[in-house]
Amino acid sequence: MPLADAIPGVTPAPYVWARIHDALQLEAPKRTPPQERKGPWNNLALWHWVGIGASAVAVALLVVVNLPRQTPTPVEAVASYMAATIQQDNGSTG
Repeated sequence: MPLADAIPGVTPAPYVWARIHDALQLEAPKRTPPQERKGPWNNLALWHWVGIGASAVAVALLVVVNLPRQTPTPVEAVASYMAATIQQDNGSTG
């Protein structure tokens, strides 16, 4: 950058540094964090217990799904001769 070598250095005025300090808030007092509201979304203990409860329900469902099941034994019905009749209004079989 040979063009920058030809320009002499200039010390800025003291008010410039004061404005930079004010703009960047370099000497500003530290802010205290705002008070946190205890609601359901910000309550870590609530979400801790919700997670434990959901895990317990998931484990219980896995146990129920994987329990051995007894298959019902098929019952064989003895089929006998079956007949149907259709009777007319006068009592004779159709």
